[in-house]
Amino acid sequence: ISIHFLVALLLDLFYSNRMKTNLIFEGLKIWYDHKGYACVWMDNKSIKVHVLVWERVYGRKPPKHDIHHKDFDKSNYQLENLELLTWSDHRRVHAGWVKENNQWVKKPCTRCHQILPLDSFYPRRTANTPSALCKPCSNTASILKNRSPEYKDRRKRYNQKWYANKQHRGLNESS
Repeated sequence: ISIHFLVALLLDLFYSNRMKTNLIFEGLKIWYDHKGYACVWMDNKSIKVHVLVWERVYGRKPPKHDIHHKDFDKSNYQLENLELLTWSDHRRVHAGWVKENNQWVKKPCTRCHQILPLDSFYPRRTANTPSALCKPCSNTASILKNRSPEYKDRRKRYNQKWYANKQHRGLNESS
């Protein structure tokens, strides 16, 4: 048996099992995409059922927005379970951020997994969001990084190169 035959067989099994459902949505057979979303075939394209349900009531989904399942159940595409979120808000919801009075107030630390107020995180220089690690975890990670032999060696090489460059440019040590 050739490798090509096995790959074709596995792909056939994957796609045929994925397509096997007895579910029907408005006369259209439902199948599931690779992320587990219920889909139907309409107008020569695949359409996610939850998006179709939401767009029938509210119109086209705006750019840079997602339709979110409030209960996190992809198979529940009832209108009451769907809400429109911006891409960034949708990512925050799935990352465990907490919203109160329409303001993001807490988020989980990616190291200790505690859900903490946003002022428990250092601000990022390049983004308008707090760092991934809370301040105590960030400090611990920084100390551990500074103690590592790889970091010390890299820092030593950088300093040697910087001071050599400084002398080459004719700058004295006091400047």
